[in-house]
Amino acid sequence: MTSFEAIREKLKDPGFTAGKRDVGPLFELLAAADEDEAAKVIRALSVVPRAAERAEAEWAKAEPPMRHRLVMVLARAGASSVLSAALGDADPRTRKAAARGLGRMQNATIREDAAKTLRERLAVEDRPEVKRAIVEALGKIGSEEDARAIAHEDSDAQTERVRREAVRRIERTESRGEPSRIAAEREIDHDVDVELRCREGLEAILAGEIGGTVLSAGRVSTKTRCLRKLTVARTWSTVAIVLHRGKTTNAEDVIAKSVSLLRELTEGAVRWRVEWIGAGHKRAATRELAEKVATKDFVNDPVASDWEIEIGAQGIFAIPKSWDDARFAYRVADVPAASHPTIAAALARVAGPREDDVVWDPFTGSGVELVERARLGPYKSLLGTDTDDRALAAAKKNIEAARVRDVKLERADARMHRPKNVTLVITNPPMGRRIQEGKLDDFLKSALENISRAIVPGGRFVWLTPRPKTTNTVLERAGMKRDRDFIVDMRGFVAHLQHWSR
Repeated sequence: MTSFEAIREKLKDPGFTAGKRDVGPLFELLAAADEDEAAKVIRALSVVPRAAERAEAEWAKAEPPMRHRLVMVLARAGASSVLSAALGDADPRTRKAAARGLGRMQNATIREDAAKTLRERLAVEDRPEVKRAIVEALGKIGSEEDARAIAHEDSDAQTERVRREAVRRIERTESRGEPSRIAAEREIDHDVDVELRCREGLEAILAGEIGGTVLSAGRVSTKTRCLRKLTVARTWSTVAIVLHRGKTTNAEDVIAKSVSLLRELTEGAVRWRVEWIGAGHKRAATRELAEKVATKDFVNDPVASDWEIEIGAQGIFAIPKSWDDARFAYRVADVPAASHPTIAAALARVAGPREDDVVWDPFTGSGVELVERARLGPYKSLLGTDTDDRALAAAKKNIEAARVRDVKLERADARMHRPKNVTLVITNPPMGRRIQEGKLDDFLKSALENISRAIVPGGRFVWLTPRPKTTNTVLERAGMKRDRDFIVDMRGFVAHLQHWSR
């Protein structure tokens, strides 16, 4: 097999990373390849530092189409001085490649020089396809001066679309210096329809927390006049402002009518991005939508957005992204397989508070169950045990950050340790990741036999079980009664969130 054939074989491997020895064969192939194969070669060369040196040495004496391909290699290497020179090349494709390369510059000083070079070339460029590349590049790296330079550029319909998008990009970039945030604490004078989303299986618990209505698995409907007030509920994962329910073909009309609402809920410009649910990026549709609803203070910004506009079969929703949801700010430490705080909050909510509670978490992990129970109301004492010193250290940090009092943490095995006078056991036990395969049932049986004996008459046991058939039998034999049972999505498997009483 020749080196030429060998490099072609290497390029077929998606994981191929070129090295120094591949540079020569890759350049040979670059000269002979069709456009699709040339694109693969250029990507491969972009990771080899020596490739830029060779491309710079060869591009001036090369003939088309090799000239613009070499410039594309240099563009990926960020060779701004060569790209600036190539912008005046006799070959239109080389000029186009150079313009696109200059539009990728990251360094602020280089961007300023590149923009100046692009402006100067735009004034004399006569090829529409090159003009479009220059205008697009200015949109990526330009300033207000560049926006003015291209604002009145005479152009065909295709270039006009690129020009409008470039001006909008520049205005968006320039406006990022202005303060903008979700006004979560602001109370407006009318109710807003809200959809709260949670782990599937927790919706009834969430509806009870917020006084809402269950819509479907993982979705609860409610109303509010202030986003901050939604944080009284601790089991939701996402807040979604309802702009329209159900599928629609007039997304731009819905969003245009919702601009005033989003302004009320935002301090400064409303910066938003679109998420097309189940439909990919839809860049053309996003661009068209942005053009139709754009105003000075309603800016489509996929990089620094405060709101995500979600469009899909369920409807159109505005999801606040940048607001300060401090419900779980105490969670400063974590350990593998520790409870998600909304799951811990659900356990605490199902358990409910009692002033005489002596609470025990026999698998305390990072301590979030104890913190969430403490936040619900009065208790007598809290105890967390675990066999992992790292878990106990994390729990200590989280409990201190939450300023929870009357807590004791101990290193102990739930299969043997049995504290006295326990009125509530609340826990999320190991689900198998930390226990040897095939031994989870035996572990849970042994732990439950001990834990159940620690619970006083009238006491409660609230937990998650990955093996309900096995664990239900053990608890029933121990004289426990199952009161409530929720099947909860644990991201990859389901578990039963249960309330038992003695």
